[in-house]
Amino acid sequence: MAYRPFAILNMRVGKLTALDPWLSPQDAFETLRNCGLKRGVLEKRRGYSLFGQVLGISTTTLNPTLKTNPVMGVFNHLSGTTENLLIADKERICKFISSRPANKLITAFADSSGSPGVLTTVTSVAHTFEDDDIITITGTTSYNGTFKVQNETDDTYEIAVVFVADDATGSATQEAFEDLTKNKIRFKPTGSNNAQDTQPGAGVTINGVSSGATATLSANGAIADYGVFGSGTAFGTFVFDNGTVAGGPFTSGEQLNSTGTLDTGDIYGYALAANSDEAFTGDNTDFFWTENWDHDGVSETTYITNNQNPIQIYD
Repeated sequence: MAYRPFAILNMRVGKLTALDPWLSPQDAFETLRNCGLKRGVLEKRRGYSLFGQVLGISTTTLNPTLKTNPVMGVFNHLSGTTENLLIADKERICKFISSRPANKLITAFADSSGSPGVLTTVTSVAHTFEDDDIITITGTTSYNGTFKVQNETDDTYEIAVVFVADDATGSATQEAFEDLTKNKIRFKPTGSNNAQDTQPGAGVTINGVSSGATATLSANGAIADYGVFGSGTAFGTFVFDNGTVAGGPFTSGEQLNSTGTLDTGDIYGYALAANSDEAFTGDNTDFFWTENWDHDGVSETTYITNNQNPIQIYD
């Protein structure tokens, strides 16, 4: 029998039949994402996992809606020794919740005794959720989804879904990002009537004289861009507690005061426009800019804009 050559190969590798890289067609290479170089070898890490989803929260009902706008900016807000991670899409700003209840076991579902046919009572011992927290339920047959926590007690809470059956399974986790959207209105100092004379404080009810709208001012919700309330020169924004705007919307040009009757009580200013939820309303989604400024030596304010809308403030 004639001699036949054969290859002597490394037993761990075997015979390599792939083409050398420079001989392979351009589309033969797969893009390797989330990888690292270790001792000259590319290694795939654990891969992608969901970090969080952007949920828009209604300032009227406080209920969540999943948003699919791309995230356009990831920012770090520093105030003293406290850091907050902020993300922005083209409509809103959200804050990352670093410590939140997760994977809280659900043991029972029942029709709500207070709102039967409207709410469902969830039993979850020592869940630590609070009212208005946004949670996502998984592992059930009938109740998977994202909901607002209502009427919570130590071991139960309610969600806005019609009761179907007691699945008695599943778990709930608070969402990773909190929507910072607040309903607000721009104001100016003077109108056709009496001049602005008072700066409203937290918890004050602001009344629209023409529209009949009312709303409760948030803590630190009277933001003067420039000017002074006492001298009737303040321009800025009033920020309202979510769920408190009633009888609206406010109308542009109307007097904002403490009574709802023209030229009576404390006069806070005049509406520049109707109240609104949007942080960003423009369609420019290609650029975001942020600056964290220590303006008083004590706390920092983050200023954010998309190069199209007015600058938004996070403090």
